[in-house]
Amino acid sequence: MRLAVTTKKQPLKISILSKPIASSIRSILRFVLNDSHRRGLRGKHIRSEWHLRKFVQRIIRKARQSFRDRGIIPTLGRCVAAPFLVLREYKRVRLEFDWKYGVDTEGSILLSKLNIESPNRVHGANYGATPPDIFWQALTRLDVNHRDFIFVDLGSGKGRAVLLASEFPFKEIIGVEFSPELNSIAQENVRRYKSKSQKCSCIKLLCTDFIDFHIPEEPVLFFLYYACKEPIMRLLVQHIKTSVITCPRSIYIVYVNPQLSHMIEDANFVTIILKTETVALYSNTVA
Repeated sequence: MRLAVTTKKQPLKISILSKPIASSIRSILRFVLNDSHRRGLRGKHIRSEWHLRKFVQRIIRKARQSFRDRGIIPTLGRCVAAPFLVLREYKRVRLEFDWKYGVDTEGSILLSKLNIESPNRVHGANYGATPPDIFWQALTRLDVNHRDFIFVDLGSGKGRAVLLASEFPFKEIIGVEFSPELNSIAQENVRRYKSKSQKCSCIKLLCTDFIDFHIPEEPVLFFLYYACKEPIMRLLVQHIKTSVITCPRSIYIVYVNPQLSHMIEDANFVTIILKTETVALYSNTVA
């Protein structure tokens, strides 16, 4: 009889706890979804999908590990702390790159909150950090001898793409950013970045408008993460095209969140290597 009573009461306790736990988890997930969407200001759904995918993968991995190491009952007991654990893991996903390398690249920043003198600020895109996995997938698709190319990040912000590019053996890496505040943070990040696999330490950060930037007369790999809106994108594409016509050489363009990719294609100086909703890759026709 005693065993029967215990067996009946146990599900009752779990049932009593399950409603507030489920409600808390639903609230936390709503926060995660809203926060992830808000932080995707620059990349729209790209960054939010990346955060959520990494977040879900981490939660599943943690749950499996807990079942394996602690067993079923202790793991279910930890569900009481589920809201805190979910928030903790989500924060770790967002800040994983920064925590690993001791830098500050995460976050979304409205240009209206920054002190930018350039009149082109009205056509600029809000700051958002490049998702590392998208960056790696894009660059590994290119058949490039990195040592022959200069990597140019147009709209380098806090410098995450510059740091990611330093894991490849580029001849030189240049970041171009028109916000003094973001460029200053990027300089500090470059100074603090420590990676045993880093292959390029020749990094230059320029605080200037990228349509005024003097493009190196060498093979260049351009990187853009939805850096600007249509009026400036038109000028930028023409700027790159003029440089290539004036000094023929090989170039590549990596365009993440390619909302204005048609402007590159309409300029008729590059061919499409790959184009998806996430990224567009181009090369010119120089042999």
